[in-house]
Amino acid sequence: MYENNYLEVDLDVIKENARSITKKYDEYEYKIAMVKGNAYGHGMYVVNTLIENGFNYLAVSSLDEALNIRNYNKKIGILCTQPIDLKYIDEILKNDITISISNLSYLKELKKVLKKKIKVHFAIDSGMNRFGFNNELDLKRAFKLIDENIEVEGIYSHFATTGVIDKKWDEQVSRFKSLLSSIDISKIKMIHLANSFSLLSHPKIDICNGFRVGSSVFGIKTFPIYSTGIKDKIKLFRNKLYKKIYSISDTYHNVDIDLKLAISLHSKVIEIKEVEKGQSVGYGTSYIANENKKIAIIDIGYEDGLPRCNNDMKVVINKKCYNVIGEIGMCLIFAEIDERVKIGDTVDIISDNIRIGNFCRLKNQSVHEVLISLGKLNSKKYIKDNKIVYETYNTESRKEV
Repeated sequence: MYENNYLEVDLDVIKENARSITKKYDEYEYKIAMVKGNAYGHGMYVVNTLIENGFNYLAVSSLDEALNIRNYNKKIGILCTQPIDLKYIDEILKNDITISISNLSYLKELKKVLKKKIKVHFAIDSGMNRFGFNNELDLKRAFKLIDENIEVEGIYSHFATTGVIDKKWDEQVSRFKSLLSSIDISKIKMIHLANSFSLLSHPKIDICNGFRVGSSVFGIKTFPIYSTGIKDKIKLFRNKLYKKIYSISDTYHNVDIDLKLAISLHSKVIEIKEVEKGQSVGYGTSYIANENKKIAIIDIGYEDGLPRCNNDMKVVINKKCYNVIGEIGMCLIFAEIDERVKIGDTVDIISDNIRIGNFCRLKNQSVHEVLISLGKLNSKKYIKDNKIVYETYNTESRKEV
């Protein structure tokens, strides 16, 4: 709790993102927020903000994540999309967790240990070859095993591709519809597909009354964005041609929806030093001052999720941008500064001025990887109405440099 570096999670931004998505796609009855990966690194404290602003169901990967949500909300429906070991059936039932049925054997084992009614969603493998039924015979056999203790609340699949000028996406939708045509789905409440990219980039899939989104809720714009430049005009022409040749479904770009990044990363200046011309800074003496310099030592490093190598990294202090110099340390970095910077000043690592896309390029990682990594490694401050309303701490002790 004494660390200087922390993630700031803006609940007001998440609120507006949630409202924008659920309002734009109000034609869907079931609006499912995917909050796996500890809500993409933002922490499960955000779930009530999502529920209060339009989402009426949640989805996670594991039982641990589902039980974590129950610390904040006892009533919301929660779907676990990965198989759960049935030795935890008592915990599942006690906490009203909805589980996924992905194969015939798992359903048979469930029936053996089931003590009271449970809600399930059937997973369909439409092309990812991960979880789910992938043939009509097994699906039909599974539905014949359903009894009064098993409520088939939903049925769903997950896309292996984004679907942007992508014939495989269309094949997955067709596969999903084909498998569902072999069973009676009239009494199944929820039929849901999509991820953030698919929802924002495609027209509504007619068979579905629910959608699942994750990263877009937290401000990641998961749809194609094209400018009026010549390169993008060529891309759009190529896309139009491919669509005609391969009978690919419509894809939206430059979607009219206002999404903002909800997370920012900050640290503190803990020391200021004067470095003379010719002196080195940091490990390996890779940086040599070409003139007398003033440098700030900042209490954050690669153990907190920064890139291991400094590739023109920058930070913002008092709304001014400064260059990071020398190697990135485990717990510390150096920045070349001026007289405006003082010990104790807040340092912005990711913010409105330092975009997360630039940070991802420095780490050569996707935005999902970066968010989840930062969420695991750093304490969090939750902001509402410009005030801290909740804090979590990274309790593991800091390592020595």
